[in-house]
Amino acid sequence: MKGEMDSGSGGEEGALTESQRWHVLATLRHIDRLLRETEVLLAGVGRDSPLWEYAGDIDPAARRVIEEGVRRTREALGKALERLGMLDPPPVGGALWAARGRVAFARIALAELEPRRMRGYGELSETQRRLLEEATRRIGETLDELARRVERARKGAS
Repeated sequence: MKGEMDSGSGGEEGALTESQRWHVLATLRHIDRLLRETEVLLAGVGRDSPLWEYAGDIDPAARRVIEEGVRRTREALGKALERLGMLDPPPVGGALWAARGRVAFARIALAELEPRRMRGYGELSETQRRLLEEATRRIGETLDELARRVERARKGAS
């Protein structure tokens, strides 16, 4: 059945235990996440962000060569799952659930910029304090709106 980890024959030599299978799955999923991040970097997704961290230093031909390497690595991941009898691994959760969590984590991270939490980095002038308060308030409002959008989507999906 899709979404279940076939436990194999158990007594078969070479069959992995359930904990070994979950470890393999977690590791292969981590590798796949890193590959997705590589694809995002190559495609320049997010380059319009004021906080984009990377130079656009790859030409189209080199990007295609690297994309082919990503594709081949994904094929190897799929073959490994197949040989280990682990095709169709169960999802860890829904995309809306994951988005909801990430927005909540962003809200928590934003709280670290509140002036009272910045004391360990040195004294803030009154102007700096007001600017940080305003920035965290505005960013917080947009994150709250984003959280409401995710919640509406989640309710509409159920």
